Amino acid sequence: MRSTKQATPGALLTPAAKRQTADGADIGGVKKGTKDRGRRRLDPERALKSGMKLINKGPAFWRRGLQLIRCAAEGGLADAQFALGSYLEFGVGCRKNRKEALAWYGRAAGGGDIAAIYTLGVCFHEGIGTKKNFRRAEHWFMRAVDLGDADAPQALALLLRQKTRRTKADLNRAFQLLKTAEGRGSRDALFSLGVCHSRGEGTEVDKAAALDYYRRAARVGDVDAQYNLGWFLENGIATPANHAAAIRWYKKAAAGGEATAKKRLRALRWH
Repeated sequence: MRSTKQATPGALLTPAAKRQTADGADIGGVKKGTKDRGRRRLDPERALKSGMKLINKGPAFWRRGLQLIRCAAEGGLADAQFALGSYLEFGVGCRKNRKEALAWYGRAAGGGDIAAIYTLGVCFHEGIGTKKNFRRAEHWFMRAVDLGDADAPQALALLLRQKTRRTKADLNRAFQLLKTAEGRGSRDALFSLGVCHSRGEGTEVDKAAALDYYRRAARVGDVDAQYNLGWFLENGIATPANHAAAIRWYKKAAAGGEATAKKRLRALRWH
């Protein structure tokens, strides 16, 4: 699970330290670098804007662009802090340094950056720059949900559904989060809602509703939904059986890399 909230590729390497965010959650921080005497202090907003323009010109301009973004980040600008975290995490233009990426995300989150708050949830969920910690992931995802982030409800729902000892309450909460995600325009939530209705997770079993969600998700390119839609059509689940339509959706899913769809296509050739 990865967010599209990423900055333009770049790099920053600074020492990391521990700090406390405003809500008391202990996460990594970054020490400010020593300032050269005589260096002109730049307005953080102007420094970030200029730095991004240079980076967008290409690799030859990254070094100067990143220096400006670093000035903006050390000046307390949350957008710049999040951008630097992204550069470090993905190692574009520098060696990957996920620990330090987490530290910059922490500073940005402390400044109220919603993308950074969501990304901290991802880091703790997936173990990026730190050990996996589902409780911390849940905390940061919940903060992002409360702040209106479009991706956070789906991410938190996934976390709840992946729990080793998930409860009925977890599944009910996950279903409601998926409905919130749907309302915020999340395409990923459509497939997950189809699964919930098909299995009766957080709601009653409703194969017709599952079929509708799979169809909607399949139409926007979700390969898992394309396979499930093919399965429903092949086996006449909540709809009359239609092998020709099933094959069409299996082919789409197979073209997207869904391995099981390829097996179903081979099997249907013998019928």
